[in-house]
Amino acid sequence: MKLVIAATLTCFLATNAFAEITIKDLLAGISDSKTDAQKDLWWADAKGSQMEITGRVTDVTAAGWILNVGVEIDIDNGRGAAGTCYVREEANDTTIATINKGDKVTCKGKFLTYTELFGVTVTLDDSSLKKH
Repeated sequence: MKLVIAATLTCFLATNAFAEITIKDLLAGISDSKTDAQKDLWWADAKGSQMEITGRVTDVTAAGWILNVGVEIDIDNGRGAAGTCYVREEANDTTIATINKGDKVTCKGKFLTYTELFGVTVTLDDSSLKKH
């Protein structure tokens, strides 16, 4: 029965390539109740989807040789989640000039990676920021 459910979920997500993933979806997909195989399956389907996160800015990192400006965000969900949003290249200078520590922002971008080391950290690429 579990295989049938997983296969149905995979087919649904695979046909919905431009789906938007929420932080709630992420936390459910990689929860401690999931096996590593289930997490891998969820990740394979979610990678590259659009994701939106909202929280307070903890830092802004300068653009490097490969990466654009990164905005580090503490996501207010009570579970120690954080995110890094790499903005579009044309927004590098504006982001550095206008985004400060403590600002509340919403970041929307392509879901690139996640880690589970000390809480959950997501990375979004090709992101746009909206300051509240």
